Amino acid sequence: MPSYLDLGRPRETDVYLNRTLRLVPTTKVRDRATYVIRRASAQAQLGEADHAASLLAEAIPLIREAPSERNLRRVVRARQRLPFTKIDPRARALDAQLATLGA
Repeated sequence: MPSYLDLGRPRETDVYLNRTLRLVPTTKVRDRATYVIRRASAQAQLGEADHAASLLAEAIPLIREAPSERNLRRVVRARQRLPFTKIDPRARALDAQLATLGA
Protein backbone atom coordinates (compact mmCIF):
# COMPACT_ATOMS: atom_id res chain seq x y z
CA MET A 1 0.00 0.00 0.00
CA PRO A 2 1.46 3.41 -0.93
CA SER A 3 2.33 5.87 1.80
CA TYR A 4 1.40 9.55 1.93
CA LEU A 5 4.93 10.28 0.74
CA ASP A 6 4.57 7.91 -2.22
CA LEU A 7 1.32 9.67 -3.08
CA GLY A 8 3.03 13.07 -3.16
CA ARG A 9 1.47 14.27 0.09
CA PRO A 10 4.48 15.46 2.10
CA ARG A 11 2.48 17.59 4.57
CA GLU A 12 0.40 14.59 5.68
CA THR A 13 3.54 12.47 5.76
CA ASP A 14 5.27 14.93 8.07
CA VAL A 15 2.31 15.13 10.46
CA TYR A 16 1.93 11.36 10.56
CA LEU A 17 5.64 10.64 11.06
CA ASN A 18 6.08 13.38 13.65
CA ARG A 19 3.29 11.80 15.69
CA THR A 20 4.59 8.28 15.08
CA LEU A 21 8.10 9.18 16.23
CA ARG A 22 6.69 10.37 19.54
CA LEU A 23 5.05 6.96 20.02
CA VAL A 24 7.77 4.57 18.81
CA PRO A 25 9.93 3.33 21.68
CA THR A 26 13.55 4.43 21.60
CA THR A 27 14.49 0.74 21.64
CA LYS A 28 13.09 0.41 18.09
CA VAL A 29 16.20 2.02 16.62
CA ARG A 30 15.89 0.71 13.07
CA ASP A 31 12.23 1.73 12.86
CA ARG A 32 13.06 5.18 14.20
CA ALA A 33 15.80 5.59 11.59
CA THR A 34 13.34 4.66 8.84
CA TYR A 35 10.76 7.16 10.06
CA VAL A 36 13.29 9.95 10.53
CA ILE A 37 14.62 9.45 6.99
CA ARG A 38 11.10 9.38 5.54
CA ARG A 39 10.28 12.54 7.48
CA ALA A 40 13.42 14.17 6.06
CA SER A 41 12.23 13.30 2.57
CA ALA A 42 8.87 14.91 3.32
CA GLN A 43 10.57 18.04 4.62
CA ALA A 44 12.69 18.22 1.47
CA GLN A 45 9.56 17.97 -0.68
CA LEU A 46 8.05 20.79 1.36
CA GLY A 47 11.07 22.96 0.54
CA GLU A 48 12.49 22.74 4.05
CA ALA A 49 15.99 21.64 3.07
CA ASP A 50 17.65 22.75 6.31
CA HIS A 51 15.16 20.80 8.41
CA ALA A 52 15.54 17.80 6.09
CA ALA A 53 19.33 17.94 6.50
CA SER A 54 18.96 18.13 10.27
CA LEU A 55 16.73 15.05 10.25
CA LEU A 56 19.17 13.14 8.06
CA ALA A 57 21.96 14.01 10.49
CA GLU A 58 19.74 12.68 13.28
CA ALA A 59 19.23 9.41 11.38
CA ILE A 60 22.93 8.67 10.87
CA PRO A 61 23.72 7.62 14.47
CA LEU A 62 20.56 5.50 14.44
CA ILE A 63 21.79 3.68 11.33
CA ARG A 64 25.17 3.22 12.98
CA GLU A 65 23.45 1.71 16.04
CA ALA A 66 21.11 -0.54 14.03
CA PRO A 67 22.77 -1.15 10.66
CA SER A 68 20.41 -1.56 7.74
CA GLU A 69 21.31 -1.61 4.06
CA ARG A 70 17.81 -0.39 3.24
CA ASN A 71 18.12 2.62 5.55
CA LEU A 72 21.61 3.32 4.25
CA ARG A 73 20.21 3.46 0.71
CA ARG A 74 17.33 5.63 1.88
CA VAL A 75 19.54 8.16 3.65
CA VAL A 76 21.90 8.42 0.68
CA ARG A 77 18.98 8.88 -1.72
CA ALA A 78 17.42 11.52 0.54
CA ARG A 79 20.77 13.37 0.76
CA GLN A 80 21.07 13.35 -3.04
CA ARG A 81 17.69 15.03 -3.32
CA LEU A 82 18.68 17.98 -1.15
CA PRO A 83 19.35 21.15 -3.16
CA PHE A 84 22.81 21.70 -1.68
CA THR A 85 25.90 21.90 -3.86
CA LYS A 86 28.91 19.85 -2.80
CA ILE A 87 30.70 23.00 -1.62
CA ASP A 88 27.80 24.04 0.62
CA PRO A 89 28.88 23.63 4.27
CA ARG A 90 25.60 21.86 5.08
CA ALA A 91 26.28 19.32 2.34
CA ARG A 92 29.88 18.86 3.42
CA ALA A 93 28.86 18.19 7.02
CA LEU A 94 26.22 15.68 5.99
CA ASP A 95 28.50 13.99 3.48
CA ALA A 96 31.23 13.64 6.11
CA GLN A 97 28.75 11.98 8.46
CA LEU A 98 27.52 9.68 5.69
CA ALA A 99 31.10 8.69 4.94
CA THR A 100 31.34 7.25 8.46
CA LEU A 101 28.66 4.76 7.40
CA GLY A 102 30.61 3.76 4.33
CA ALA A 103 28.19 5.61 2.06
